[in-house]
Amino acid sequence: MLIYIVLLIFIIYLYYLFKVMKLSKANIVYTCIIGFLLFIVTILRHSSVGTDLPVYIRRFYEVSDSKFSQLSYYNEFWGFEYGYLYFSKIISTFLENERLLITIIGLIIIYTFSVFIYKYSQMIWLSFFLFISLMFFGTSLNLLRLFIAISICLYSIKYIINRRLGKFLIFVAVACLFHTTAVVFALLYPVSRIKISKAYISLLLVFGIFIYLFGGNLLNNIISRLHYARYASDIGSGDGTGMFILLILILIAALIFKKMNIVQNDPYFHLWIHMILLSLLFNVFSFHLWIAARLMWYFKPAIFIILPNMFANIKNKSFLVYVSLSTAIFSLVYFYLVNRSDNAGVLPYMFFWN
Repeated sequence: MLIYIVLLIFIIYLYYLFKVMKLSKANIVYTCIIGFLLFIVTILRHSSVGTDLPVYIRRFYEVSDSKFSQLSYYNEFWGFEYGYLYFSKIISTFLENERLLITIIGLIIIYTFSVFIYKYSQMIWLSFFLFISLMFFGTSLNLLRLFIAISICLYSIKYIINRRLGKFLIFVAVACLFHTTAVVFALLYPVSRIKISKAYISLLLVFGIFIYLFGGNLLNNIISRLHYARYASDIGSGDGTGMFILLILILIAALIFKKMNIVQNDPYFHLWIHMILLSLLFNVFSFHLWIAARLMWYFKPAIFIILPNMFANIKNKSFLVYVSLSTAIFSLVYFYLVNRSDNAGVLPYMFFWN
């Protein structure tokens, strides 16, 4: 856990150092430095860091020893999407080495998340802090295909903002080539046009209660009709209470800030609220089916944007420091509790030469 704590400390230290130095273009320099460090930690990790990484490495070598015409077999046998299979095969034609695979995937994920934070966060240091402490970074070391798909979806957000439906759908389709679950991100385009109102929140609340009460039977019927019987045995095995509480607290705070007109400096605040709401709905589904927790990841990046942007609008500097540090401490507690079980397999962190 030491390397993650060091990263968190350095994020705070570098922020205050830049604040004292009053550097020009501090935000872009800060983002590049932190992003580079995250990239280095990503690519220098041992193949055992990340529960799924050994599987990806083993299958990378199997794909590299196969012909392009044989990839359909791996799609059917493993369930790996064609986009990722061709992606792996192309990489192996340049160099049949697992380190190249880890490096290219790490570059895609860290670059995209860093750009996302730089472009939309008003408190970049806190966004990076939450990116690590809320286990986004740790999970990206494990669920590679999923986070490639999420990265592509995050890039497409600008087309939601600019109302370019065609380009948005193209990027979602590309994301689906790496993880089919990316199709759920298409919901964000129409949903983002809905006005945040009491009626809308009330409707979602009723729908959420309905899912909580009858979600098991509903999912069973859907899965049976769609011929996904392999997931039927997982119905009732879900969880996600800790994240559910966190999302509820964030939503309540966001609605209060919106009601008090404290967030007028964030033109996309409503978009982040919609992403939090979608995360909550899939979180409720995850109580019944664990795979729904994967769907939440597409919308959860709003967490490390909406919180910093809310705090950035607080005019009382003493209160701002208090709220920011309290959030950082709370997220550290969350980080510790999640890593006690270490479902992502990112502890202990080891370098690849160990």
